[in-house]
Amino acid sequence: MKYAAIDFETGETKNKEFVASVNYYKHTFKPWSLAITWRDSDHKLCRAFTTNPREIRDWLTDLSKNNVPVITHNQAFEYGVMINQFPDCQLNWHADTMRLAMQADGGGKYGGKYQTDDEGYRIGLKLEDCSSRYLSSENKEHKAVAHEYLK
Repeated sequence: MKYAAIDFETGETKNKEFVASVNYYKHTFKPWSLAITWRDSDHKLCRAFTTNPREIRDWLTDLSKNNVPVITHNQAFEYGVMINQFPDCQLNWHADTMRLAMQADGGGKYGGKYQTDDEGYRIGLKLEDCSSRYLSSENKEHKAVAHEYLK
């Protein structure tokens, strides 16, 4: 793997129920899933997704041992998850797409003015917002497949 992009979905136990959360510093917090995307030797996109805690640890250990450069969207959060949940895995942080978008366009601002007249253009720094400004049209609604599957 030349590079890998990772994303956690996370939560914590509240009143005996597991709910979405970003409070990675709490003892009740756990990663719920890990998604990984990379390109194989033929440059084709490969993906893995798991909700299995052992598999999550195995993937992260593999990335750490092989010093694979890791790309995230909001590295501060992913790093917080790593140091609190997987302190033995030292990832090779490469790029933070949220910070790159923030540097490039200030969250959708150009020349001090938000550009909102473009079709599908979204302001903000959420992954969906940044995707609307930088990905090709066929990738702008990247969650549509997952949402359709869940329905």
